[in-house]
Amino acid sequence: MATPKPSSDEPLQCPRCVKKMRKQRHVRAVIDHCDECEGNFFDEGEMLAVLGKSADPEVWARSNRQLTPSPSQLRCPRCHTRMHLQPLNEETVDVDIDLCPGCGGIWLDGGEVDAVMRIGARKLAVKAAEARNSRKDTAPELIGRYLSLFPKK
Repeated sequence: MATPKPSSDEPLQCPRCVKKMRKQRHVRAVIDHCDECEGNFFDEGEMLAVLGKSADPEVWARSNRQLTPSPSQLRCPRCHTRMHLQPLNEETVDVDIDLCPGCGGIWLDGGEVDAVMRIGARKLAVKAAEARNSRKDTAPELIGRYLSLFPKK
């Protein structure tokens, strides 16, 4: 028989050390935190809501999709589905995070929040620099094309 899913009010069980996790209330979300191993479980959308754009999976996951996930030893504390280990890296920061294919939750072991934030911040900085460079490259070209529409006297 399948393990029943906990309600959003019940404390979740830590997938790493099997202790009951504590709910940490933030303005936009409630994070499940394990005081024993310092791990955090984020339901889908909570990382962005609590930690900001650098922690948004759309920022850090997109460029790491070529890194193949592998089966994790952990089960999701929310829906009990076997999680997947997703490697993330950016320059000198490497981390394997646990993603739930069932409910979209993310488990981060102690210290992994900082690593994900550094990866996300770096990805955002690269994206912003690329946007600035593409605007610089195309602006003179566009002005030149615009001016060429007018005959010279």
